[in-house]
Amino acid sequence: MLGEGGFGPVYKGRLHKTGQLVAVKQLDRNGLQGNREFLVEVLMLSLLHHQNLVNLIGYCADGEQRLLVYEYMQLGSLEDHLLVTDIRLYNTSCDDKAEPIFMEPSRFSELADPMLRGDFPKKSFNQAVAISAMCLQEDATVRPLISDVVTALSCLPLQGDAGYSRPISPPSPRLSDATTSREREKAVAEAIAWGSKSRHK
Repeated sequence: MLGEGGFGPVYKGRLHKTGQLVAVKQLDRNGLQGNREFLVEVLMLSLLHHQNLVNLIGYCADGEQRLLVYEYMQLGSLEDHLLVTDIRLYNTSCDDKAEPIFMEPSRFSELADPMLRGDFPKKSFNQAVAISAMCLQEDATVRPLISDVVTALSCLPLQGDAGYSRPISPPSPRLSDATTSREREKAVAEAIAWGSKSRHK
């Protein structure tokens, strides 16, 4: 076993015909994700191909069994390479740096990639900031699922907008421990609506 995530355990394997090393994710039926998230991951990784994305080789959806087969990354994960003078960066995380910025809407532009030089639709940017804020909750059980985040990001408008003003107030991201998938979807929809209201009418 290589490890375990929100989806379930991840195993190392080898394809019989080609001998290729693979990583196999097995859906944990008692975990946070289910068939919907499985299908979203299969569809998204089937459509998306990039040098920085691991390739989906195949999947299994037989009876109750749900498996995703990825190319095996022999150099390890990104976490394995985040070293500074041989000390792992466990104490500094992105949310530690970003949290103060989320508290001051006038600083939201600091979250954008500097290479964009401000050339992006402000409406989409505000919506992405709202979605990001929901992902930074300390309690993992109330964060949106990655499939909900992917759905929300895929709904962002690609066109620019006429004007921009700072968001009035972010949606309340606090959800109860008994959060259902419908409540999560509602929270993501709130984030999108919040970003839509943050522009001139």
